[in-house]
Amino acid sequence: MFLKKYVKAYIKKHRKIRVLESFPAEQDPSIVYRIIDEKTPLVPSRNLRRISFWAGGCSYNYSSVYLSKMHKIQPICGYAQRAARAFFETYGKPERALVLGSAGCAVPRFLALSYKKCEIKGIEYSDLMIQIARKYFIGGPVFRNFELIKGDAYAYVREAAESFNFIFVDLFDSGKISEGMFSPGFLSDIGRLSTTESIVIFNPLSVSLEDSAGFIRSLPIPVNRAYLFGRGDRFFIALVKTARPELLPAFEKRLLKQADIFDSYTPAG
Repeated sequence: MFLKKYVKAYIKKHRKIRVLESFPAEQDPSIVYRIIDEKTPLVPSRNLRRISFWAGGCSYNYSSVYLSKMHKIQPICGYAQRAARAFFETYGKPERALVLGSAGCAVPRFLALSYKKCEIKGIEYSDLMIQIARKYFIGGPVFRNFELIKGDAYAYVREAAESFNFIFVDLFDSGKISEGMFSPGFLSDIGRLSTTESIVIFNPLSVSLEDSAGFIRSLPIPVNRAYLFGRGDRFFIALVKTARPELLPAFEKRLLKQADIFDSYTPAG
């Protein structure tokens, strides 16, 4: 424990921070996004590139990725990435993945580094975020199977015909979850796009644990099991579809090595 605290203190003390570029927000010029590199001598595997935004004199982290390819799990939404990995270790590697709200590139980077044959689609509505992503986060051969598409996530899933083994839903508006994220129509579209062996993970952000527990008990789409998982006050929602429910205990065992399962629900029938 002491060594871990010492390493964290060393990294914080000796890190070098460089602002690569700044962008005013599209809708509110008083909010400024900054692309920042954080590098630490002697610990290059901990080097980060992040998007921060400044508002009201305070800085907030929008997204972060490790610059080293050694780190497949990225700093943002780490428990969601670990749950996906636990599912793929149980049911097989993904062929196709969909990330809704993806210009921060943490989850696409995890997928691209971990599953090189997986075809990844990211849907992002913001021109600014797409510009930032393409310039600073998705260059090089590691992203050869990643397609970043400008568009509305709700329209995309309503019209899409392909199916996916993994869908990550990360849709926000001004720091709050998008109102339609848990709507019956959107969930029905998500269910239609999910393959028989698939996991869908939602980032609920400001939704309470109690409300999320109520949500997984009133799903309008068929799933084999729904979970609330994470650690501390950080949690995610996972919906699992499978033709092999007998493997769910193996998935849960792997997940519990990385996170706590706060609640789970198996729909009747």
